[in-house]
Amino acid sequence: MYLTVWGGHLAKAMEQQQDVRNIPRIYMSSEDTGFWVAEAYEPLFSTSASTSGKLTVVSEAGLKTGGLDLNHCRRTLVGTVAVLKSKLQPDDVAWIRRLSVRSKYR
Repeated sequence: MYLTVWGGHLAKAMEQQQDVRNIPRIYMSSEDTGFWVAEAYEPLFSTSASTSGKLTVVSEAGLKTGGLDLNHCRRTLVGTVAVLKSKLQPDDVAWIRRLSVRSKYR
């Protein structure tokens, strides 16, 4: 029983590792798929242990053209999400995969 459970876990771990190693091929090869990463820019030295609750969502293009001064900020990975079109379902079905969000930002 132990070997069966361990073998199943090992197979799933290897599948996920291959998935993450091939993000461009799997999630960015067509218009029907995508992989996004959310980042937060926070002050290098913060007087508060938590965020103030006020967050602004900015696209990558807006970040480049917004004139924001990020020199005194640290970049923190907040979460990821991937969308993959279903191969077995009709054209309007997709799967959400690799969804992960840091608990501080949920």
